[in-house]
Amino acid sequence: LKVHSSAQRIHQEHQRAPALSQAPSPTHFAMASQVSFQVTLLSGAEGNVTADASQKVLEVRSKILEALNLDASRGEAFSLFLDSAAGEEVKDDWSIAEISGRSILAVVQSEPEWCTNKRFSKSYVHGRRCGMEETSEDVDLKIYAGGTFSYSNKHHEHDAECGYAFDSSVTATGQWKLLWDASDKSEVLQLTGESTTHVRRTISRGCYSDPGGSGDEDDEDDEDDEDDEDGEADQDESVGRNCDRTTTQAFSKSFLKAELMKPEKGRHQKGGW
Repeated sequence: LKVHSSAQRIHQEHQRAPALSQAPSPTHFAMASQVSFQVTLLSGAEGNVTADASQKVLEVRSKILEALNLDASRGEAFSLFLDSAAGEEVKDDWSIAEISGRSILAVVQSEPEWCTNKRFSKSYVHGRRCGMEETSEDVDLKIYAGGTFSYSNKHHEHDAECGYAFDSSVTATGQWKLLWDASDKSEVLQLTGESTTHVRRTISRGCYSDPGGSGDEDDEDDEDDEDDEDGEADQDESVGRNCDRTTTQAFSKSFLKAELMKPEKGRHQKGGW
């Protein structure tokens, strides 16, 4: 019986031996925790970053700068985006495991020459009935070094026949930064801050009060609606027949680079800067 028990024990140990020899070593675990992802600049420069899967994006920002040959000592600010159709922004609290094997686009907030200390403006005017009716719009955007901006949009229209006049102006200041639009493959200038809107509307007599009921008012109103489609402050029923009011609110607006760089079409045609 003793011999039988010893042989059985030896047989059991022999069966366990292969399982013990196949167990992964600590070195294997360390290698598996290292993941890589690719980073690219708008200029086309690219590099690969390898980090621990458990680390956060914030912890490897210096490695990203190093991979892109950027000077980490300058403390350049940059935003990261998934280079995909959605173009989702990569947050600092994401784990590296979440972006393993992905392609990441880095947009450096280095105040690019194309927009820094530049002014973008456009204007439009449409006169009708020898100037009896008119619609105009003037937009002005100034981008300053240091990340600040000023913006204004002035809209005017009048109809001398019915004593109608409408003016609205929007002025805003705040901060700007560059984002990335993956669908258009373009830089986006994003503005955030505070705006003040002033609206003034006057009607001195009944609009198109034709005793004969000519019915022209619907046609002319439709024409005005087409002209106003790009206006910053739309007219609505809450404005009232005569009003003069000022409101302050949060401001958020964005422009594609291609939109801002579009040549001016001329004051009598819509579009362009």
